[in-house]
Amino acid sequence: MENIEILATVGIVILIVIAKMIYDKLSVKRRMRSYLKKIYGSVPEADYDLQRYEYIDFYLKHKTHPGDIVDQITWNDLEMEDIFKLLNQTSTGIGEEYLYAALHEPQYDQGVLGRRDEWARWFDEHEDQRIEVQTALCRLGKMRNMGVYQYCQYLKDAPGHNPVLNIFLCAGLIFSIVMSFVRPMPFVGLLLCFVAVNMIVYFTYKNRSYFDNFSYVSGITYCAQSIVRQDIPVMKEEMAKIRKMLVPFKRMSRYGWLFQSGSKVGGTLLDLLMDYIKMLFHIDLILFDFVLGSVHRNEAALTEIMDFIGEIDLSIAIASYRRLMAQGWCRPRLEQENGGRRTLVYEAKAIYHPLIIEPVKNDISTSGSVLLTGSNASGKSTFLKTVAINAILAQTIFTAMADSYRANYFRNYSSMALRDNLSGGESYFIVEIKSLKRIVSQADGRIPMLCFIDEVLRGTNTIERIAASSQILKQLSLMNAVCFAATHDIELTSMLEDYFDNYHFQEEVKEKQVVFDYKLHQGRAVSRNAIKLLGMIGFDQTLIDKAQQSASRFEQNGQWRL
Repeated sequence: MENIEILATVGIVILIVIAKMIYDKLSVKRRMRSYLKKIYGSVPEADYDLQRYEYIDFYLKHKTHPGDIVDQITWNDLEMEDIFKLLNQTSTGIGEEYLYAALHEPQYDQGVLGRRDEWARWFDEHEDQRIEVQTALCRLGKMRNMGVYQYCQYLKDAPGHNPVLNIFLCAGLIFSIVMSFVRPMPFVGLLLCFVAVNMIVYFTYKNRSYFDNFSYVSGITYCAQSIVRQDIPVMKEEMAKIRKMLVPFKRMSRYGWLFQSGSKVGGTLLDLLMDYIKMLFHIDLILFDFVLGSVHRNEAALTEIMDFIGEIDLSIAIASYRRLMAQGWCRPRLEQENGGRRTLVYEAKAIYHPLIIEPVKNDISTSGSVLLTGSNASGKSTFLKTVAINAILAQTIFTAMADSYRANYFRNYSSMALRDNLSGGESYFIVEIKSLKRIVSQADGRIPMLCFIDEVLRGTNTIERIAASSQILKQLSLMNAVCFAATHDIELTSMLEDYFDNYHFQEEVKEKQVVFDYKLHQGRAVSRNAIKLLGMIGFDQTLIDKAQQSASRFEQNGQWRL
Protein backbone atom coordinates (compact mmCIF):
# COMPACT_ATOMS: atom_id res chain seq x y z
CA MET A 1 0.00 0.00 0.00
CA GLU A 2 2.82 2.34 0.90
CA ASN A 3 4.58 1.61 -2.38
CA ILE A 4 1.39 2.37 -4.29
CA GLU A 5 1.11 5.74 -2.54
CA ILE A 6 4.72 6.53 -3.39
CA LEU A 7 4.18 5.56 -7.04
CA ALA A 8 0.97 7.62 -7.14
CA THR A 9 2.79 10.62 -5.67
CA VAL A 10 5.63 10.25 -8.18
CA GLY A 11 3.09 9.93 -11.02
CA ILE A 12 1.26 13.08 -9.91
CA VAL A 13 4.54 14.99 -9.69
CA ILE A 14 5.50 13.81 -13.19
CA LEU A 15 2.12 14.88 -14.56
CA ILE A 16 2.46 18.30 -12.90
CA VAL A 17 5.95 18.73 -14.36
CA ILE A 18 4.73 17.72 -17.85
CA ALA A 19 1.76 20.09 -17.56
CA LYS A 20 4.10 22.87 -16.46
CA MET A 21 6.41 22.22 -19.42
CA ILE A 22 3.50 22.33 -21.88
CA TYR A 23 2.19 25.52 -20.27
CA ASP A 24 5.64 27.14 -20.38
CA LYS A 25 6.06 26.24 -24.02
CA LEU A 26 2.68 27.68 -24.99
CA SER A 27 3.26 30.73 -22.81
CA VAL A 28 6.64 31.46 -24.42
CA LYS A 29 5.12 31.06 -27.87
CA ARG A 30 2.26 33.40 -26.97
CA ARG A 31 4.59 36.04 -25.53
CA MET A 32 6.89 35.76 -28.52
CA ARG A 33 4.01 36.26 -30.94
CA SER A 34 2.81 39.32 -29.02
CA TYR A 35 6.33 40.74 -28.90
CA LEU A 36 6.94 40.25 -32.62
CA LYS A 37 3.66 41.96 -33.48
CA LYS A 38 4.57 44.86 -31.22
CA ILE A 39 8.03 45.55 -32.64
CA TYR A 40 7.10 45.13 -36.31
CA GLY A 41 7.05 48.54 -37.98
CA SER A 42 8.49 50.28 -34.90
CA VAL A 43 11.82 51.95 -34.13
CA PRO A 44 14.31 49.23 -33.10
CA GLU A 45 15.60 49.32 -29.55
CA ALA A 46 19.24 48.35 -29.26
CA ASP A 47 22.41 49.52 -27.54
CA TYR A 48 25.57 49.89 -29.57
CA ASP A 49 29.17 50.37 -28.50
CA LEU A 50 32.48 50.30 -30.33
CA GLN A 51 33.04 46.65 -29.43
CA ARG A 52 29.72 45.62 -30.93
CA TYR A 53 30.47 47.47 -34.16
CA GLU A 54 33.74 45.57 -34.41
CA TYR A 55 31.76 42.33 -34.27
CA ILE A 56 29.21 43.53 -36.83
CA ASP A 57 31.90 44.91 -39.15
CA PHE A 58 33.86 41.65 -39.37
CA TYR A 59 31.64 40.10 -42.05
CA LEU A 60 31.84 43.22 -44.25
CA LYS A 61 35.63 43.37 -44.01
CA HIS A 62 36.26 39.70 -44.77
CA LYS A 63 33.71 38.91 -47.46
CA THR A 64 34.29 39.18 -51.21
CA HIS A 65 32.76 42.28 -52.80
CA PRO A 66 31.68 41.86 -56.43
CA GLY A 67 31.45 45.64 -56.92
CA ASP A 68 32.28 48.94 -55.25
CA ILE A 69 31.23 49.49 -51.65
CA VAL A 70 30.28 52.67 -49.82
CA ASP A 71 33.65 53.82 -48.49
CA GLN A 72 34.25 54.98 -44.93
CA ILE A 73 34.33 58.70 -45.76
CA THR A 74 30.95 58.54 -47.48
CA TRP A 75 29.52 56.29 -44.74
CA ASN A 76 30.56 58.82 -42.07
CA ASP A 77 29.49 61.87 -44.10
CA LEU A 78 25.96 60.52 -44.47
CA GLU A 79 25.70 59.28 -40.86
CA MET A 80 24.83 55.84 -42.16
CA GLU A 81 25.33 54.31 -38.71
CA ASP A 82 22.06 56.00 -37.71
CA ILE A 83 20.34 54.68 -40.84
CA PHE A 84 21.57 51.20 -39.95
CA LYS A 85 20.16 51.53 -36.42
CA LEU A 86 16.78 52.64 -37.78
CA LEU A 87 16.70 49.64 -40.12
CA ASN A 88 18.07 47.06 -37.71
CA GLN A 89 14.92 45.17 -36.78
CA THR A 90 16.81 41.93 -37.34
CA SER A 91 16.37 38.96 -35.00
CA THR A 92 19.71 37.19 -35.47
CA GLY A 93 23.37 38.08 -35.30
CA ILE A 94 23.67 36.76 -38.85
CA GLY A 95 20.93 39.12 -40.05
CA GLU A 96 22.45 42.08 -38.22
CA GLU A 97 25.87 41.57 -39.82
CA TYR A 98 24.25 40.83 -43.18
CA LEU A 99 22.23 44.08 -43.04
CA TYR A 100 25.33 46.12 -42.14
CA ALA A 101 27.21 44.66 -45.10
CA ALA A 102 24.22 45.10 -47.45
CA LEU A 103 24.02 48.84 -46.71
CA HIS A 104 27.67 49.11 -47.77
CA GLU A 105 27.10 47.21 -51.04
CA PRO A 106 24.92 48.99 -53.61
CA GLN A 107 23.63 46.57 -56.24
CA TYR A 108 24.00 47.29 -59.95
CA ASP A 109 21.32 45.04 -61.38
CA GLN A 110 17.76 44.07 -60.60
CA GLY A 111 18.35 40.47 -59.53
CA VAL A 112 19.27 40.82 -55.86
CA LEU A 113 17.11 43.91 -55.35
CA GLY A 114 14.09 42.27 -56.94
CA ARG A 115 14.42 39.26 -54.65
CA ARG A 116 14.72 41.41 -51.53
CA ASP A 117 11.66 43.41 -52.55
CA GLU A 118 9.63 40.29 -53.35
CA TRP A 119 10.52 38.62 -50.05
CA ALA A 120 9.87 41.79 -48.03
CA ARG A 121 6.50 42.26 -49.70
CA TRP A 122 5.51 38.64 -49.04
CA PHE A 123 6.45 38.78 -45.37
CA ASP A 124 4.53 42.03 -44.96
CA GLU A 125 1.39 40.51 -46.49
CA HIS A 126 1.54 37.18 -44.58
CA GLU A 127 1.73 37.96 -40.89
CA ASP A 128 1.24 34.44 -39.53
CA GLN A 129 4.01 32.95 -41.67
CA ARG A 130 6.27 35.91 -40.93
CA ILE A 131 5.86 35.41 -37.20
CA GLU A 132 6.60 31.69 -37.54
CA VAL A 133 9.84 32.53 -39.37
CA GLN A 134 10.72 35.31 -36.91
CA THR A 135 10.16 32.91 -34.02
CA ALA A 136 12.76 30.56 -35.50
CA LEU A 137 15.10 33.52 -36.03
CA CYS A 138 14.57 34.81 -32.48
CA ARG A 139 15.33 31.37 -31.06
CA LEU A 140 18.69 31.56 -32.83
CA GLY A 141 19.13 35.16 -31.63
CA LYS A 142 22.35 37.18 -31.44
CA MET A 143 25.72 36.34 -29.96
CA ARG A 144 26.75 38.44 -26.98
CA ASN A 145 30.52 38.49 -27.07
CA MET A 146 31.55 37.85 -30.68
CA GLY A 147 30.35 38.27 -34.24
CA VAL A 148 28.80 35.22 -35.89
CA TYR A 149 31.03 35.17 -38.96
CA GLN A 150 33.97 36.07 -36.75
CA TYR A 151 33.27 33.03 -34.55
CA CYS A 152 32.92 30.72 -37.55
CA GLN A 153 36.33 31.89 -38.71
CA TYR A 154 37.72 31.38 -35.22
CA LEU A 155 36.18 27.90 -35.03
CA LYS A 156 38.40 26.75 -37.91
CA ASP A 157 41.36 26.92 -35.54
CA ALA A 158 39.58 25.47 -32.49
CA PRO A 159 41.86 22.92 -30.80
CA GLY A 160 40.88 19.30 -30.65
CA HIS A 161 39.04 18.16 -27.56
CA ASN A 162 39.44 14.68 -26.11
CA PRO A 163 36.14 13.70 -24.43
CA VAL A 164 37.64 10.81 -22.43
CA LEU A 165 37.56 12.82 -19.18
CA ASN A 166 33.97 13.90 -19.79
CA ILE A 167 32.91 10.32 -20.56
CA PHE A 168 34.61 9.11 -17.37
CA LEU A 169 32.91 11.77 -15.23
CA CYS A 170 29.53 11.04 -16.82
CA ALA A 171 29.92 7.30 -16.27
CA GLY A 172 31.11 7.86 -12.71
CA LEU A 173 28.10 10.01 -11.90
CA ILE A 174 25.68 7.41 -13.32
CA PHE A 175 27.43 4.64 -11.40
CA SER A 176 27.29 6.56 -8.10
CA ILE A 177 23.58 7.35 -8.63
CA VAL A 178 22.73 3.69 -9.18
CA MET A 179 24.86 2.51 -6.24
CA SER A 180 23.32 5.14 -3.95
CA PHE A 181 20.07 3.21 -4.15
CA VAL A 182 21.83 -0.05 -3.38
CA ARG A 183 24.17 1.13 -0.61
CA PRO A 184 23.39 4.75 0.32
CA MET A 185 25.97 5.30 3.02
CA PRO A 186 29.29 5.05 1.13
CA PHE A 187 27.99 6.04 -2.32
CA VAL A 188 25.98 9.19 -1.48
CA GLY A 189 29.24 10.85 -0.55
CA LEU A 190 30.81 9.68 -3.82
CA LEU A 191 27.75 10.99 -5.68
CA LEU A 192 28.16 14.45 -4.12
CA CYS A 193 31.84 14.44 -5.07
CA PHE A 194 31.03 13.61 -8.67
CA VAL A 195 28.35 16.31 -8.76
CA ALA A 196 30.82 18.93 -7.52
CA VAL A 197 33.68 17.82 -9.80
CA ASN A 198 31.43 17.50 -12.85
CA MET A 199 30.06 21.02 -12.43
CA ILE A 200 33.54 22.52 -11.94
CA VAL A 201 34.93 20.73 -15.00
CA TYR A 202 31.86 21.65 -17.04
CA PHE A 203 32.18 25.38 -16.40
CA THR A 204 35.94 25.22 -16.99
CA TYR A 205 35.32 23.89 -20.51
CA LYS A 206 32.31 26.12 -21.19
CA ASN A 207 34.28 29.26 -20.34
CA ARG A 208 36.44 28.60 -23.38
CA SER A 209 34.94 30.76 -26.12
CA TYR A 210 34.82 28.03 -28.76
CA PHE A 211 32.65 25.94 -26.38
CA ASP A 212 30.55 28.79 -25.00
CA ASN A 213 29.41 30.00 -28.42
CA PHE A 214 29.11 26.64 -30.14
CA SER A 215 25.41 26.45 -29.31
CA TYR A 216 24.94 29.27 -31.83
CA VAL A 217 26.53 27.33 -34.68
CA SER A 218 24.50 24.24 -33.86
CA GLY A 219 21.40 26.43 -33.75
CA ILE A 220 21.99 27.76 -37.28
CA THR A 221 21.03 24.52 -39.00
CA TYR A 222 18.10 24.02 -36.63
CA CYS A 223 16.87 27.52 -37.50
CA ALA A 224 17.27 26.87 -41.24
CA GLN A 225 15.36 23.59 -40.97
CA SER A 226 12.52 25.35 -39.14
CA ILE A 227 12.32 27.93 -41.93
CA VAL A 228 12.41 25.53 -44.88
CA ARG A 229 9.49 23.63 -43.35
CA GLN A 230 7.34 26.73 -43.95
CA ASP A 231 5.29 27.15 -47.11
CA ILE A 232 6.84 30.28 -48.65
CA PRO A 233 6.27 30.21 -52.44
CA VAL A 234 8.46 33.27 -53.24
CA MET A 235 11.57 31.45 -52.06
CA LYS A 236 10.71 27.98 -53.30
CA GLU A 237 13.91 27.53 -55.31
CA GLU A 238 16.17 28.86 -52.56
CA MET A 239 14.52 26.62 -49.96
CA ALA A 240 14.96 23.54 -52.15
CA LYS A 241 18.66 24.35 -52.45
CA ILE A 242 19.04 24.85 -48.71
CA ARG A 243 17.25 21.57 -47.96
CA LYS A 244 19.96 19.74 -49.92
CA MET A 245 22.68 21.65 -48.10
CA LEU A 246 21.17 20.72 -44.74
CA VAL A 247 21.49 16.97 -45.41
CA PRO A 248 25.08 16.68 -44.07
CA PHE A 249 23.95 18.55 -40.94
CA LYS A 250 21.07 16.24 -40.01
CA ARG A 251 22.92 14.75 -37.08
CA MET A 252 24.14 18.17 -36.02
CA SER A 253 20.56 19.47 -36.06
CA ARG A 254 19.38 16.38 -34.21
CA TYR A 255 21.79 17.06 -31.37
CA GLY A 256 21.83 20.84 -31.73
CA TRP A 257 19.23 21.38 -29.01
CA LEU A 258 21.65 19.86 -26.53
CA PHE A 259 23.99 22.82 -27.07
CA GLN A 260 21.26 25.40 -26.43
CA SER A 261 21.15 27.21 -23.10
CA GLY A 262 17.80 27.61 -21.37
CA SER A 263 18.74 31.12 -20.25
CA LYS A 264 19.11 32.11 -23.89
CA VAL A 265 16.06 30.52 -25.47
CA GLY A 266 13.20 31.43 -23.19
CA GLY A 267 13.96 29.87 -19.81
CA THR A 268 11.13 27.28 -19.77
CA LEU A 269 11.23 24.58 -17.12
CA LEU A 270 12.40 22.00 -19.66
CA ASP A 271 15.18 24.28 -20.92
CA LEU A 272 16.43 25.01 -17.41
CA LEU A 273 16.20 21.34 -16.48
CA MET A 274 18.34 20.44 -19.50
CA ASP A 275 20.94 23.00 -18.42
CA TYR A 276 21.38 21.17 -15.12
CA ILE A 277 21.45 17.76 -16.81
CA LYS A 278 24.25 18.96 -19.12
CA MET A 279 26.20 20.40 -16.20
CA LEU A 280 26.13 17.03 -14.48
CA PHE A 281 26.44 14.60 -17.40
CA HIS A 282 28.52 16.66 -19.91
CA ILE A 283 26.37 15.53 -22.84
CA ASP A 284 27.19 18.56 -25.01
CA LEU A 285 30.93 18.35 -24.25
CA ILE A 286 31.01 14.69 -25.23
CA LEU A 287 29.25 15.42 -28.52
CA PHE A 288 31.28 18.55 -29.30
CA ASP A 289 34.00 16.98 -31.48
CA PHE A 290 31.50 14.85 -33.32
CA VAL A 291 29.43 17.88 -34.29
CA LEU A 292 32.47 20.09 -34.93
CA GLY A 293 33.66 17.60 -37.55
CA SER A 294 30.44 18.17 -39.51
CA VAL A 295 31.09 21.91 -39.46
CA HIS A 296 34.63 21.55 -40.78
CA ARG A 297 33.66 19.08 -43.51
CA ASN A 298 30.79 21.23 -44.77
CA GLU A 299 32.11 24.74 -44.29
CA ALA A 300 30.95 26.09 -47.70
CA ALA A 301 27.44 24.71 -47.21
CA LEU A 302 27.22 26.26 -43.73
CA THR A 303 28.21 29.65 -45.16
CA GLU A 304 25.43 29.46 -47.75
CA ILE A 305 22.93 28.46 -45.08
CA MET A 306 24.00 31.45 -43.01
CA ASP A 307 23.64 33.78 -46.00
CA PHE A 308 20.14 32.35 -46.58
CA ILE A 309 19.18 33.15 -42.98
CA GLY A 310 20.78 36.59 -43.30
CA GLU A 311 18.83 37.39 -46.48
CA ILE A 312 15.54 36.36 -44.83
CA ASP A 313 16.27 38.41 -41.71
CA LEU A 314 17.22 41.37 -43.92
CA SER A 315 13.99 41.07 -45.93
CA ILE A 316 11.85 41.12 -42.78
CA ALA A 317 13.81 44.16 -41.54
CA ILE A 318 13.09 45.90 -44.87
CA ALA A 319 9.38 45.10 -44.55
CA SER A 320 9.35 46.44 -40.97
CA TYR A 321 11.20 49.60 -42.03
CA ARG A 322 8.69 50.26 -44.79
CA ARG A 323 5.88 50.03 -42.25
CA LEU A 324 7.76 52.42 -39.99
CA MET A 325 8.22 55.06 -42.71
CA ALA A 326 4.58 56.16 -42.70
CA GLN A 327 5.51 59.51 -44.29
CA GLY A 328 5.88 57.71 -47.59
CA TRP A 329 8.23 55.49 -49.53
CA CYS A 330 8.38 53.99 -52.99
CA ARG A 331 10.04 51.26 -54.99
CA PRO A 332 12.70 52.98 -57.11
CA ARG A 333 12.95 52.80 -60.87
CA LEU A 334 16.59 52.07 -61.58
CA GLU A 335 18.11 52.23 -65.05
CA GLN A 336 21.31 51.00 -66.61
CA GLU A 337 23.64 53.63 -68.09
CA ASN A 338 23.93 53.14 -71.85
CA GLY A 339 27.34 54.65 -72.43
CA GLY A 340 26.50 58.30 -73.07
CA ARG A 341 26.70 61.30 -70.77
CA ARG A 342 23.14 62.37 -71.59
CA THR A 343 21.67 59.09 -70.42
CA LEU A 344 22.34 59.93 -66.73
CA VAL A 345 19.31 60.93 -64.69
CA TYR A 346 18.23 61.59 -61.11
CA GLU A 347 14.55 62.33 -60.55
CA ALA A 348 12.58 62.24 -57.32
CA LYS A 349 9.27 63.68 -56.16
CA ALA A 350 8.64 64.52 -52.51
CA ILE A 351 12.01 63.11 -51.46
CA TYR A 352 12.97 63.47 -47.79
CA HIS A 353 15.60 62.56 -45.19
CA PRO A 354 14.64 59.37 -43.29
CA LEU A 355 16.07 60.55 -39.96
CA ILE A 356 14.08 63.80 -39.77
CA ILE A 357 10.82 63.40 -37.85
CA GLU A 358 8.90 66.13 -39.69
CA PRO A 359 10.83 66.56 -42.94
CA VAL A 360 10.21 69.09 -45.70
CA LYS A 361 9.87 67.16 -48.94
CA ASN A 362 11.40 68.37 -52.20
CA ASP A 363 11.33 67.55 -55.90
CA ILE A 364 14.47 67.24 -57.99
CA SER A 365 14.91 66.38 -61.65
CA THR A 366 18.23 66.58 -63.45
CA SER A 367 20.11 64.89 -66.25
CA GLY A 368 23.34 66.59 -65.22
CA SER A 369 25.16 68.01 -62.23
CA VAL A 370 23.59 70.36 -59.67
CA LEU A 371 25.04 73.38 -57.88
CA LEU A 372 23.30 74.41 -54.65
CA THR A 373 23.55 77.87 -53.13
CA GLY A 374 21.96 79.50 -50.10
CA SER A 375 22.86 80.77 -46.65
CA ASN A 376 23.99 78.72 -43.69
CA ALA A 377 21.30 76.51 -42.12
CA SER A 378 19.05 76.93 -45.15
CA GLY A 379 19.08 73.21 -45.96
CA LYS A 380 21.88 72.66 -48.50
CA SER A 381 23.82 70.00 -46.58
CA THR A 382 20.67 68.19 -45.48
CA PHE A 383 19.47 68.05 -49.08
CA LEU A 384 22.80 66.62 -50.25
CA LYS A 385 22.50 63.91 -47.60
CA THR A 386 18.86 63.31 -48.55
CA VAL A 387 19.76 62.63 -52.18
CA ALA A 388 22.80 60.52 -51.28
CA ILE A 389 21.11 58.38 -48.61
CA ASN A 390 18.14 57.64 -50.84
CA ALA A 391 20.47 56.67 -53.69
CA ILE A 392 22.12 54.12 -51.38
CA LEU A 393 18.82 52.83 -49.97
CA ALA A 394 17.40 52.48 -53.48
CA GLN A 395 20.29 50.21 -54.48
CA THR A 396 20.51 48.22 -51.23
CA ILE A 397 17.00 47.72 -49.82
CA PHE A 398 15.09 48.78 -52.95
CA THR A 399 13.31 51.51 -50.99
CA ALA A 400 13.39 55.28 -51.45
CA MET A 401 11.93 57.91 -49.13
CA ALA A 402 9.93 59.65 -51.85
CA ASP A 403 6.64 59.52 -53.72
CA SER A 404 8.57 58.48 -56.82
CA TYR A 405 12.23 57.86 -57.59
CA ARG A 406 14.02 57.30 -60.88
CA ALA A 407 17.77 57.18 -61.35
CA ASN A 408 20.65 55.28 -62.85
CA TYR A 409 22.54 52.63 -60.96
CA PHE A 410 25.26 54.75 -59.37
CA ARG A 411 28.43 54.39 -57.36
CA ASN A 412 28.18 56.84 -54.45
CA TYR A 413 30.96 59.05 -53.12
CA SER A 414 30.93 62.15 -50.93
CA SER A 415 33.24 64.78 -49.48
CA MET A 416 31.31 66.63 -46.80
CA ALA A 417 31.98 66.31 -43.07
CA LEU A 418 35.80 66.28 -43.13
CA ARG A 419 38.15 66.98 -40.22
CA ASP A 420 41.82 67.62 -39.60
CA ASN A 421 43.84 64.41 -39.39
CA LEU A 422 45.79 65.30 -36.25
CA SER A 423 47.25 61.83 -35.74
CA GLY A 424 48.52 61.82 -39.33
CA GLY A 425 49.77 65.41 -39.15
CA GLU A 426 47.50 66.57 -41.99
CA SER A 427 45.67 69.91 -42.09
CA TYR A 428 42.03 70.21 -43.05
CA PHE A 429 42.98 71.37 -46.56
CA ILE A 430 45.21 68.33 -47.17
CA VAL A 431 42.44 66.01 -45.95
CA GLU A 432 39.98 67.81 -48.21
CA ILE A 433 42.01 67.67 -51.42
CA LYS A 434 42.78 63.97 -50.84
CA SER A 435 39.07 63.34 -50.42
CA LEU A 436 38.30 65.22 -53.65
CA LYS A 437 41.12 63.44 -55.51
CA ARG A 438 39.64 60.03 -54.68
CA ILE A 439 36.33 61.16 -56.24
CA VAL A 440 37.92 62.53 -59.41
CA SER A 441 40.06 59.40 -59.78
CA GLN A 442 36.98 57.15 -59.69
CA ALA A 443 34.56 59.34 -61.67
CA ASP A 444 35.13 57.88 -65.14
CA GLY A 445 34.42 54.26 -64.31
CA ARG A 446 32.15 51.93 -66.23
CA ILE A 447 29.33 52.48 -63.74
CA PRO A 448 28.42 56.17 -63.38
CA MET A 449 29.17 58.01 -60.16
CA LEU A 450 26.83 60.07 -58.02
CA CYS A 451 29.02 62.35 -55.92
CA PHE A 452 28.31 64.96 -53.27
CA ILE A 453 30.62 67.82 -52.31
CA ASP A 454 29.79 70.31 -49.57
CA GLU A 455 31.69 73.62 -49.78
CA VAL A 456 34.45 72.79 -52.27
CA LEU A 457 37.93 73.64 -50.96
CA ARG A 458 36.64 75.57 -47.97
CA GLY A 459 40.06 75.13 -46.39
CA THR A 460 41.80 77.79 -48.53
CA ASN A 461 41.49 81.47 -49.51
CA THR A 462 38.67 82.84 -51.65
CA ILE A 463 40.59 83.53 -54.87
CA GLU A 464 42.31 80.13 -55.06
CA ARG A 465 39.19 78.36 -53.84
CA ILE A 466 37.03 79.73 -56.66
CA ALA A 467 39.69 79.19 -59.30
CA ALA A 468 40.44 75.59 -58.28
CA SER A 469 36.95 74.47 -57.33
CA SER A 470 35.46 75.70 -60.61
CA GLN A 471 37.91 73.53 -62.54
CA ILE A 472 37.35 70.48 -60.30
CA LEU A 473 33.58 70.75 -60.63
CA LYS A 474 33.77 71.34 -64.38
CA GLN A 475 35.96 68.24 -64.80
CA LEU A 476 33.50 66.12 -62.78
CA SER A 477 30.57 67.33 -64.89
CA LEU A 478 32.34 66.17 -68.05
CA MET A 479 33.05 62.70 -66.67
CA ASN A 480 30.73 59.73 -66.18
CA ALA A 481 29.27 61.34 -63.08
CA VAL A 482 26.43 63.39 -61.67
CA CYS A 483 27.77 65.81 -59.09
CA PHE A 484 25.71 67.56 -56.41
CA ALA A 485 27.77 70.40 -54.92
CA ALA A 486 26.91 73.06 -52.36
CA THR A 487 28.73 76.37 -52.16
CA HIS A 488 28.61 79.87 -50.71
CA ASP A 489 30.61 81.18 -53.67
CA ILE A 490 27.92 82.79 -55.84
CA GLU A 491 30.58 83.38 -58.51
CA LEU A 492 30.56 79.65 -59.28
CA THR A 493 26.91 79.76 -60.38
CA SER A 494 27.84 81.97 -63.35
CA MET A 495 31.15 80.32 -64.11
CA LEU A 496 29.60 76.82 -64.21
CA GLU A 497 26.17 77.60 -65.64
CA ASP A 498 26.98 75.63 -68.83
CA TYR A 499 27.89 72.56 -66.79
CA PHE A 500 25.64 72.63 -63.69
CA ASP A 501 21.94 73.20 -63.07
CA ASN A 502 21.51 75.93 -60.47
CA TYR A 503 19.24 75.39 -57.47
CA HIS A 504 19.06 77.26 -54.20
CA PHE A 505 17.53 77.41 -50.75
CA GLN A 506 16.27 80.68 -49.38
CA GLU A 507 15.04 82.25 -46.19
CA GLU A 508 13.09 85.28 -45.08
CA VAL A 509 14.53 87.67 -42.50
CA LYS A 510 11.86 89.23 -40.32
CA GLU A 511 12.23 91.24 -37.15
CA LYS A 512 14.75 89.35 -35.03
CA GLN A 513 13.84 86.10 -36.73
CA VAL A 514 15.00 84.06 -39.71
CA VAL A 515 12.40 81.84 -41.34
CA PHE A 516 13.68 78.95 -43.51
CA ASP A 517 11.23 77.13 -45.75
CA TYR A 518 13.78 74.37 -46.60
CA LYS A 519 12.26 74.20 -50.08
CA LEU A 520 14.43 73.68 -53.15
CA HIS A 521 14.10 76.50 -55.71
CA GLN A 522 15.45 76.67 -59.25
CA GLY A 523 18.11 79.21 -60.10
CA ARG A 524 20.95 80.74 -58.11
CA ALA A 525 20.57 82.32 -54.68
CA VAL A 526 20.20 86.11 -54.77
CA SER A 527 19.71 86.96 -51.10
CA ARG A 528 22.63 87.69 -48.78
CA ASN A 529 21.58 87.71 -45.17
CA ALA A 530 24.71 86.73 -43.25
CA ILE A 531 25.39 90.31 -42.11
CA LYS A 532 21.76 90.79 -41.06
CA LEU A 533 22.01 87.63 -39.01
CA LEU A 534 24.86 89.21 -37.02
CA GLY A 535 22.46 91.89 -35.86
CA MET A 536 19.85 89.35 -34.85
CA ILE A 537 22.40 87.59 -32.65
CA GLY A 538 23.14 90.87 -30.87
CA PHE A 539 26.18 92.50 -32.57
CA ASP A 540 26.39 96.30 -32.42
CA GLN A 541 24.43 98.02 -35.19
CA THR A 542 27.41 100.26 -36.08
CA LEU A 543 29.46 97.12 -36.80
CA ILE A 544 26.61 95.78 -38.92
CA ASP A 545 26.33 99.00 -40.98
CA LYS A 546 30.08 99.17 -41.64
CA ALA A 547 30.16 95.54 -42.72
CA GLN A 548 27.31 96.17 -45.13
CA GLN A 549 29.07 99.22 -46.56
CA SER A 550 32.30 97.25 -47.03
CA ALA A 551 30.43 94.48 -48.88
CA SER A 552 28.64 97.00 -51.15
CA ARG A 553 31.94 98.75 -51.93
CA PHE A 554 33.55 95.45 -52.94
CA GLU A 555 30.65 94.64 -55.26
CA GLN A 556 31.10 98.00 -56.99
CA ASN A 557 34.89 98.16 -57.47
CA GLY A 558 36.24 94.73 -56.42
CA GLN A 559 38.35 96.10 -53.56
CA TRP A 560 38.16 95.50 -49.83
CA ARG A 561 38.60 98.39 -47.39
CA LEU A 562 37.79 98.79 -43.69
